[in-house]
Amino acid sequence: SGTVGPSISFGRADLATVISEDVALADACATKLGNLITEDDLTLMDRSIREVLSIKGVKGALVMINGKLGIGGDVPRLVRCDVPPDRITRIRF
Repeated sequence: SGTVGPSISFGRADLATVISEDVALADACATKLGNLITEDDLTLMDRSIREVLSIKGVKGALVMINGKLGIGGDVPRLVRCDVPPDRITRIRF
């Protein structure tokens, strides 16, 4: 969830990802996390991550706004890779 891609977002997060064994829960909570980020504020980012982590079934969360990354819980190791943005945001029919 975030400002990248075709989805509608009511927050300002560039990206929000939630880790859960339940993919529907992860998707819903990522949307919630992205929507909670209404401004570029580290305290808000921390509070929002903690709020999402308090939901039963959520294992980890990360959110980014303006180059600042917040991570909480159990998140897999992140690996940088060069991928053209249209490979991520392109809609295929």
